[in-house]
Amino acid sequence: MTTVGWQLGAAGAGELSDAMVLPAGTTITGGDTVKVAPQIMFLLREDIGGPGVTAAGVCAAASAAAGLAVTADDGVTVTGVRFAGHAVPCDFDLALVGALLELGGDVVATAAGAAVSGHPAEAVARFANQRAANGEAPLRRGQIVGSGLLVEPVALSGPGEAAAVFGRLGTVSLAIAG
Repeated sequence: MTTVGWQLGAAGAGELSDAMVLPAGTTITGGDTVKVAPQIMFLLREDIGGPGVTAAGVCAAASAAAGLAVTADDGVTVTGVRFAGHAVPCDFDLALVGALLELGGDVVATAAGAAVSGHPAEAVARFANQRAANGEAPLRRGQIVGSGLLVEPVALSGPGEAAAVFGRLGTVSLAIAG
């Protein structure tokens, strides 16, 4: 497996491997132990290395995309991510981006980008600066960085579809098997 990015969260940061990126058309099995939550993801167009990285610097170096994280039964450990097939420039305030989490077409949770560190790019900036302080490599061009879950993960029940709807960032969805 190859590391393709990072997933940030309250418990810290974990590597995203290529095996964790769920392609379009993916179907996952629902149940009490599988949960989903929306998040804003960043696709890095250039390296980001601290110290001194700011949210504005992250936005200048990245595009943003709608994201949907799949978690294990603990609601913390991310086991997969799916992101929209396109990304948009961060030329608007991502803290104000609204997100809906839908299961089977019903809205089950709502949030705004500000739910993550006041601004999702702020979480990424803090992570890049922390890596620099620890002597670790910068975040690299081409990597995906999940800024953190916007709501508490919601258990899947199937069959149906889970979708995260993000206004200007678009919609990302996963099919759920029973």
